Amino acid sequence: MIVTGEITLPAPREVVFQVLQNVKVSVEVTRLLPPERIEAKIEGTPLGIVGRFTAVSSTDLIDAGSETLVKYAIDANITGKLGSMGQPVLKSKAKEMEQKFAEKMRAAFAGPLPAPSPLAAEGRVGGGATS
Repeated sequence: MIVTGEITLPAPREVVFQVLQNVKVSVEVTRLLPPERIEAKIEGTPLGIVGRFTAVSSTDLIDAGSETLVKYAIDANITGKLGSMGQPVLKSKAKEMEQKFAEKMRAAFAGPLPAPSPLAAEGRVGGGATS
């Protein structure tokens, strides 16, 4: 199942990149091109349910003056018993989750903005694997 979308955030691209790159979740950053692209791989096994969740995501940050257009794509797969029961439910919830994500991201950038890190321009922000 592929989920794609885009939102515009009221912040410069370097600031949006810094915030997105530092999200505290369990993912492996597979490619980092500051301040324009983040690619990641997500894997998980739900407790008590037979199945597995895997996803590959890419996020592009497009400079739009004082704003940033965020385009993302997530290719998510659920296997096993969870997949046969959960795939239709996951698909229907994806748009609802996308709307909530967009609202929270806009709210996060509505107040005073952090200064962009000088390391972001040099491609040396944060940990994670790059290729």
